Formats: sequence, C-alpha cells, structure tokens
Amino acid sequence: MHLSAGVSISLMLAIGASAQQPADGTIRIHVRQVVVPVVVTDKKGHSVNGLPPSDFQIVEDGVPQDIVAFTREVASSPVTSSAVNSGTAGVTVMTTVPKQKWVICVDALHTSVASFVRAKEAIDKLLSNKLRAEDPFVLLSVGRQLRVIQPATNDVNAVRAKVNSKEFANLAIESDSQQLSAAVNDVRRRMDLYCTGCACGRDASNRRSTCDVELQQIRQELNARSEQFGMYDHSFFAQFKSVIEELAKLDGRRNLILISDGFTLMPGRELFATAGAYLPNSPYFKFDPERNMQTTLEQSLKAAAGENVIISAIDARGSYTPAARPGGLLDSSNAAPGSTGRQEVIKRGGTNALRGGSLMDEIDSKWRSVEFDNGSALSQLAKASGGLYFHDDNDLQKGLREALDDNRETYVIAYVPKNSTQDGKFRQITVTVNSANPKAGPLTIRAKSGYWAENAAIRQ
Repeated sequence: MHLSAGVSISLMLAIGASAQQPADGTIRIHVRQVVVPVVVTDKKGHSVNGLPPSDFQIVEDGVPQDIVAFTREVASSPVTSSAVNSGTAGVTVMTTVPKQKWVICVDALHTSVASFVRAKEAIDKLLSNKLRAEDPFVLLSVGRQLRVIQPATNDVNAVRAKVNSKEFANLAIESDSQQLSAAVNDVRRRMDLYCTGCACGRDASNRRSTCDVELQQIRQELNARSEQFGMYDHSFFAQFKSVIEELAKLDGRRNLILISDGFTLMPGRELFATAGAYLPNSPYFKFDPERNMQTTLEQSLKAAAGENVIISAIDARGSYTPAARPGGLLDSSNAAPGSTGRQEVIKRGGTNALRGGSLMDEIDSKWRSVEFDNGSALSQLAKASGGLYFHDDNDLQKGLREALDDNRETYVIAYVPKNSTQDGKFRQITVTVNSANPKAGPLTIRAKSGYWAENAAIRQ
C-alpha cells in the first residue's frame, strides 16, 4: 500500500478500528483538562506499581496543579475496571485495562542500509519470541512515500513475513544515506581542489580574490543540494504528522515506535559542516538559520502531546563512532582519489599551513556535532510524548522489547490548568513522585514534557 504525503491517509482502515464506535463504550470529548500518562520505573528499570495519587505532584509552568482524576492502566489479558478509595479527597482511582495499538514505523529516508538490516533482524527476533499478540500491530514506513506494509493484525507471523519480504528490503533504496554520503565526498573533493590553489585553515584570509569567487560558486552548489534534501525532509515530516493524526483518532492506548538513524532539522548542514572544516572562519559556510525545521518538527510534537500518542524512538545507529557513519571521516567510501579522508592537503608556495592531521580533526569535530544533533530530534519526539528514547546500544531488540514492556502499568493523571488562557503557547509539565517504599531507590519518571494550550483532550 503506497500513500503519498499529500493524500489524506486512513490508518483507521489499516488498523481496523473505528473511533466513532469504540468497542469499550468510551466517548472522547474536549474539555479544559489536561491528561498526562506517566510511567514510573525503579533503578533496575522495573515498573513501580500501585502508587496512589497522593504520591504524585504535577506542576505546569512552575505552578502546582490539583489532580482531578487518576487512573492506573494495567496491561493484562482479562479486562477489568474498578473504583477504589484513592486516599486523596475528591479523587477516585480507576484501574483499567486499555486496548493498545502498536505502530512500528521505519524511517526509510534517513536510515542507512546497515541499520535497516539491524532493524529487520531485531523486529523479526522480537516477534519470534512473542507467542501471541494481544494487541494489534501495524508495520509502516515513512520516507519519500508513506507505505503501510502490514495493516493491523494480531498475527505476529504475518508481521514477520512482511519484515522478511522483498518489499521491506527495498525500503533501503529510498534512503538518502548513500546519496548524502556521496554528496559529502563531492564537497571534500571540491574543497581539496580549492585548497591546492587557495589558502585553507583557520588563518586563511577572507580577502576578495579569484578564490573568493570560487567560494561563492561552492556556496551556491551547497545551497542547491541542501534545498533538494530539504524537499525530501518536508515530505517526511508531513507523512509522519499524518500518521500521528490518524493514530490519534483511535480509541485505547496509541503507541508509535519509530526506528531511525536520526535526522537533522537543518537539511544540508552536513555539507556545510564538511566545507566549513576547511575554512572554519569563512562566512560562506555559515548555515542559514532560516532553514531550521524545528517549527516543522513541532507540528508533530503538538499532535502527539495533544492527543497522548506515545512515541518511542529507537536510534538504529546503535553504539558507533560518528566518523565511521556515512559521510564521516572514516567512511570507507572516502577512499576515492582526492579525498582528504585518507590524504593530507598539499602545501603550495608556503601559503597553505594546513596539513591532513588538523583538517581531519576539524572534520571529526564537526561531524560529531552533526551526529549528536541528528539524535536530538529523536530525543525530542520521545521526551515530548512521554516515550522511551533508546540509543547508544547495538541490541535493537532490547530497545523494541523495552518499548513494548514499558506500558505494562501507566498512571494517567488529569488536571484542570490554573492558567486557562488558550493562547497556543507551550505549557511545560513537570511530574514528580514521592514513593513511600525506600527499597525502590531513585525513581525514573517519564511523562510528556508539556502541551500547546490550544485544545487539551481527555477521555471520560
């Protein structure tokens, strides 16, 4: 099933559920309440169960809030719902077993071929150890197109068959990873040639000359390539937002697991960083801040936080050396003639004091910064929605398993904001827990970081 970003998709049909006629009889209404799912784990990563509302404190923009509703959602086979004495005046504790929908989403635009292989093996092994699925799974990809590879099913073998299919393997063809690597190496070769006739390094002069004219041409080339990558990224974000919006229409718990190598919010930054390593002080390779796509990412963050769609982000790069990534200093594709990944810059007439060692250090430093920022986008998605961010670990199966097990017991807190102004601004949420059990040790609390004051939704 192939779906372009500009088309209104219907994941509801793919998932096989209806928000208009929920099986459990719940009704969604919009009121001036904010709902915050909270996961609490101990120092060993185990869920902390049975906490009362009196153990929770919730603050919005520094102002303590009053809890008006408190639910313990426990994943279990038998469906139960009961009300018990909360121990907090005016608050009733409900224990429920919500239906959960799981969407495994593979980033087909930014994920390298090697990471695709790791992701495929991790998903297959995870499902092979899961004898049966109580909740439906959907397998899809976002890239240059949105593809629903496996509509909702409880049959894990059907999902495994799709993961091992040619259709899934071909997703790697869409990836910009190799294209970006080639573009970075083109920039290196271009800068190598430049540095044979013009001064490079931190002490290079910025005086107007024939070298200055050439720098302008290089800058124009970088702008053109960056715009191309930017178009792909805009399409990617539009698809991802549409997935969140369609998932938000469904009842029950909505969980999205994004598997990705991470992505920059400044398309083409890798190219400018590479060129800037040769001329660190040159104004030509300062990245244009107007190209920052943070506001585009925030559209997805708003959709997820407003409707409590939990996003767990799995960094498919695992434990790695940034310089070894595609386009990085140690990328084996840099062996082409003229690539400074393996050679020194030649000194000409005593005007070029830069040698290979210092250039390699500059490239490595800038590449580390780029790679870190790529991961920060994944971290933002997880943090904003209250999901898990799994990174710097080669065991992707472990990350997927933790994402699935993470929601076995969730506390859902509702409060009426003391700031009732609906001005569209971001409201920061902080949740703290005081556990009466000293054996639990330091607790980890994961909840969405806030919401935009436009329309806070709650289920009743």
